Amino acid sequence: MSVYTRGSRKCGLDSMTPALAEALRQWAQDLYSDSVLENAVAGCETVSERRHAAGVFGRMQSLPRRVACGALLTPEWLVWATIADDAEPRVIGVPLLDFEIVDYRTTDDYRRMLDNGLQVSGCIGADAEPASCFIGLGEDPPGEAFKEKVLAAWSTARAAAG
Repeated sequence: MSVYTRGSRKCGLDSMTPALAEALRQWAQDLYSDSVLENAVAGCETVSERRHAAGVFGRMQSLPRRVACGALLTPEWLVWATIADDAEPRVIGVPLLDFEIVDYRTTDDYRRMLDNGLQVSGCIGADAEPASCFIGLGEDPPGEAFKEKVLAAWSTARAAAG
């Protein structure tokens, strides 16, 4: 069982929580162009609430009580912003062709920590160090639909690249 209770909703940049939307817009403006997010084919916002006291594992990792995540999928990019508790938003954007994206439930990590979402693996960040990120999604229709759209877009992008 996940440490978090998650609920997802379908949304676009204009209907996303303002702080998440602004962080995504700022990422696009700083690194690429405003237009990179304009052709989004899917969007999702997930709120994760910690179920109970974090326990030893949670205290070791300082698990936040509440995390909001807004994600957008374009034909070329998966971009998401997260806000943990009252911290500043953090944004990660990955080109679909350069990363491995899988259903978290198919990973070895799922046996250790039951949860739902996407696992994104590749060289992330300015240092280009190999890493994996988890994007938590609700086990509800919007969360499942977003996950399926991302996996399908990733498969399509990989097949087209040949």
